[in-house]
Amino acid sequence: MAMSCTAVLSEFDSHAQAISFTVAEGSKNWVCTAVYANPRVELRQRVWAHLRELGRRITLPWLVLGDFNEILLSTECRGGRFSMTRASQFLEVLNECNLLDMGAKGLRFTWYRNQRGVVLAKRLDCVVCNVARRNKIQGLLLPDGSWHTDPVVMKMEAVRFFKELFSFNNAHGPLDMHAGVPPGLGGEAQSALTAPVTREEVRRAVMSMKSFKAPGPDGFQPFFFKQYWPIVGDELWRTVKDAFQLGYSDISLLETQMVLIPKVDHPVSLKDFRPISLCNVAWKVISKVLVVYLNFTKRENPSFPNSNLYILLVNFCGVVPTAK
Repeated sequence: MAMSCTAVLSEFDSHAQAISFTVAEGSKNWVCTAVYANPRVELRQRVWAHLRELGRRITLPWLVLGDFNEILLSTECRGGRFSMTRASQFLEVLNECNLLDMGAKGLRFTWYRNQRGVVLAKRLDCVVCNVARRNKIQGLLLPDGSWHTDPVVMKMEAVRFFKELFSFNNAHGPLDMHAGVPPGLGGEAQSALTAPVTREEVRRAVMSMKSFKAPGPDGFQPFFFKQYWPIVGDELWRTVKDAFQLGYSDISLLETQMVLIPKVDHPVSLKDFRPISLCNVAWKVISKVLVVYLNFTKRENPSFPNSNLYILLVNFCGVVPTAK
């Protein structure tokens, strides 16, 4: 796999034990800090303080790498003593700076010493980054084997990939929407399906959700609506009721954030990610109530569940909040 990258580097900050520079790759900017921590414990505290100060200033994606002369886990050393106190201090620095270990490949240890016949080994080299850096897709491997870091090319590839993923080739012609569907519904079923959505139906849908699911674009979790139902319940109920009565709703309710979760340790192409969708609570409630209505039709018409139409509708309503 061939990779090419053109970047402009400019010094951001410097310290006796670290140097930081800004990397400009087209429209993308990020900060890289190279560290060589002092072997003496008391002098190493100075670079920890420097990293803390940088962490308060840096808002861009941030990559920190080098020889920290410290380890976090007892499994990162062999021979000699493991200092829990020093490891805790190192971890505290990383946590304060919101830095995450990116892991490593290759040799388990990067430093060796023979001391009085005892081989000491440690993993002193480390690469850490902040969430902004970790969450960015830096480049993509396209189906033709080429590697691209251009945001325009990556966006085009994402559109192509997900259009193909969420579509199908209808080789059998249009679906017969009437196949297996009874000619009509009974009076009771018709009345139930056309009745206004009740406040209790909306409340039950809200209470059935997991409280702390990741929020949609509006930033609200189900917990908010559960906790403050006496205050916000009526407004949410009116929103859902209007969607059923009018046949449409505010388009902002349908806005969805798609998040790509890596399926492998080192993803390089879009097939290495699992997409999940973060929807607004109101949209989830609408789909849940619709599924309840369809299930009522299922109970009232035993032959209806076997139809392709019913299966299509229930699958759509049940999956839309997570795959739209």
